[in-house]
Amino acid sequence: QVNEAIAQMDQVTQQNAALVEEAAAAAGSLEEQAARLAEVAGGFKLAATPSARHLRHAPANTRLKLAA
Repeated sequence: QVNEAIAQMDQVTQQNAALVEEAAAAAGSLEEQAARLAEVAGGFKLAATPSARHLRHAPANTRLKLAA
């Protein structure tokens, strides 16, 4: 029984290690994507618009204007 328990613990440890590697790879990928998104979004500037307080009362179809 002790050997079985040790074997199960070893299996779970290996599974956890694989999941940690997978999570680390996913985190790295997300970090790269976030950096790329920030780079792309940095190319846009919001045009002069009313303050956020005024936008609450603006019609629902009002859209933000983007300046390239």
